[in-house]
Amino acid sequence: MKTKWYSRLSPVPSERNRESIYLAVLFCFCFLLHNNGRIFAQGSCPVNIGFEKGDFTGWVCYDGKIDTRGVISTVPTAPIKGKHTLYKNVAPQERDTFGGFPVNCPNGSGYSVKLGNHGAGSEAQALTYTFTIPAGQNDYSIIYNYAVVLQNPPGHAPYEQPQFMSRVFDVTANKYLDCGAFQFIAAPNLPGFRESAVEPNIYYKDWAPVTIKLSGYAGKTIRLEFTVNDCSKAVHFGYAYLDVDENCTTPITGNTYCKGTGAVILKAPYGFKEYYWFDENGNAVGTGNTLSLNPPPPGNTQYTLQIVPFPGQGCQDTLHTTIIASSDFMKLQTVDSVRACPNPGADLTHPSITAGSTAGLKLEYFTNIQETEFIDNAAAVSASGLYYIKATSSSGCTETRPVMVRIDPPPLVSITQPAPICTPGTVDLTQASLVSGSDANLQYSYWQDTLASVVLQNPSSVSIAGNYFIKGTNTTGCSTIKKIVADISNPPQLTTHNISGCGSLAFNAATVAASTDPTVAISYWQDITATLPASLQQVFTSNSVVYIKAKAAGGCSIIKPVNITINPNPSFTVANPPVTTRPASVDLSTTASANNGLLYSYWQDEAATKPLSNPASIIQSGTYYIKGTDAKGCSAVNPVTVTITDPPVTPPNAFSPNSDGINDTWLIPLLSYYPDCIVEIFTRHGVSVFKSAGYTKPWDGKLKDTDLPVGTYYYMIRLAPGKAPVSGSVTLIR
Repeated sequence: MKTKWYSRLSPVPSERNRESIYLAVLFCFCFLLHNNGRIFAQGSCPVNIGFEKGDFTGWVCYDGKIDTRGVISTVPTAPIKGKHTLYKNVAPQERDTFGGFPVNCPNGSGYSVKLGNHGAGSEAQALTYTFTIPAGQNDYSIIYNYAVVLQNPPGHAPYEQPQFMSRVFDVTANKYLDCGAFQFIAAPNLPGFRESAVEPNIYYKDWAPVTIKLSGYAGKTIRLEFTVNDCSKAVHFGYAYLDVDENCTTPITGNTYCKGTGAVILKAPYGFKEYYWFDENGNAVGTGNTLSLNPPPPGNTQYTLQIVPFPGQGCQDTLHTTIIASSDFMKLQTVDSVRACPNPGADLTHPSITAGSTAGLKLEYFTNIQETEFIDNAAAVSASGLYYIKATSSSGCTETRPVMVRIDPPPLVSITQPAPICTPGTVDLTQASLVSGSDANLQYSYWQDTLASVVLQNPSSVSIAGNYFIKGTNTTGCSTIKKIVADISNPPQLTTHNISGCGSLAFNAATVAASTDPTVAISYWQDITATLPASLQQVFTSNSVVYIKAKAAGGCSIIKPVNITINPNPSFTVANPPVTTRPASVDLSTTASANNGLLYSYWQDEAATKPLSNPASIIQSGTYYIKGTDAKGCSAVNPVTVTITDPPVTPPNAFSPNSDGINDTWLIPLLSYYPDCIVEIFTRHGVSVFKSAGYTKPWDGKLKDTDLPVGTYYYMIRLAPGKAPVSGSVTLIR
């Protein structure tokens, strides 16, 4: 089936070669528009392209569906909460549920937009933004960053998967641009991606940038298009975040300095593969996304930066910046270090931290010198380390200084729980023996809650059972709160359960004994007199008896036996099936021994946690697992090895593209089993007339929509890495 990845946003789907990356979709985009050092006129930056108004002014929202054929249909709509959702960048920064990275781009912008949601229902959403590149701005680029997390459902064809599309449309020329266009389709095992620790079959990639060069497009109208959809079966989701940086001059920042500034630190967009800085004489002066210039160079000094993206992540670009020497005075003065207790932590926003600095500075707080990671809560830093305060003056001058935060360790408070007692006795929580092993010279106080906000009256004579809290405070004012239990109860109630296992059984105390009274202490013994303790790590391989002792707070106890029964595991044999060639499949139900009273199930893994969806028709080579279960619930798992070879590819030696409906294209049987193949066709002189990554559109005997002459042509087909290429000749006749 031919898949269609388009919506009503474009009248005709583009037929150009697109780079497709198969993954689960959660996309976060951060754009930087620049014209390589030439300062834009006021207003040339598209209005609200970065959502900094806190709304969707200038953007067009769409909502719709993906049908069972994989065709996406959307219509314009007002912003729908939950489908087109604005996020304000606040501290602490919100993290994505599945990837754990910030939902706002790490560029400090004020708003991001979530496109779609993690619900499922064959939904599709889109956003577009149309703008015109100013006349004369022929050196123009877009840089956007993305982070990806998508659900990857098993058993779906690519056109049925959740996906995300990012495209750039030249409205003036009525065509899509290749640079920066992506189609992301859910699939596992992608380079640079990780599986979510929150939920299996969800994959994510942390922030990375992409470049789109728009050189030579001055005066043309461009449309940015973003489309996201769930799977076509209405079961699995895909969604994206968008964030556009409204910097329409150059993405290089830090080029302005004031009197009193110690150094200039030029900062480029982070996340590219390589950076190469040059001075105005063409001399290489640095690498990395920052360039420190100390002392600051004279005003109007120019620097050039070449940024190289990772493979498949946009286009290489060249950026320019000019040093601006302001006559304003600016001074950022910070303390060298701050000491604080873990709770509430160090407050880097306190005026004393920057006392002596120029008034009116805008302050930002970072965890790294590259200034890409904001401190989640600069008013309550709870981890020791080197942090960075960046100051920006009203004239645009910046300076960054480090501050060392030292979090003093909390005092050690070691609690020995008091012995349980029976009513009507009381517990003395002030006994020195209960805090033996704690730090010396601590002052202790006693509380009813974990926050130490409700004082415990008369802690030396507690008559009500429950959890209480001891707070130990040292001479520096740091404190630790620990729970202490007053165990006061009546004689215990105990319920036991006999247990059984297959082959062996690891002892699990929670399954054999319980009490409705949470204060009851339960212990385990080998004998009825409770003199030989039973190990809680014991593994039983034969029938046994364990004795359970329940002891109340007052010392009252009862003992009950628990019988442990061990049943044998079943045994069966598996025969590996003969080697099969595609498109034939293998039926695993024919490989295990029959008529033995076992119920068989079929799995992808030895632990039998991932079931096979169609064991009667296996089409991939590999090792699978058969689990046989008897009437007692005992089971065994045996592997079975399936070998399915790829079919040979034999291209036809001739075809006749004469529009008679017969052999009008060069159809190659069985090549569809090699979706990543590369097909290239040459003239007898070695000139390439056709090249295709994959072969979803067969050759029609044309070069750029022009019929090629009758004759013999030569082909080279690279099926897949590690497989020998197929080559030969094909005759074109009409």
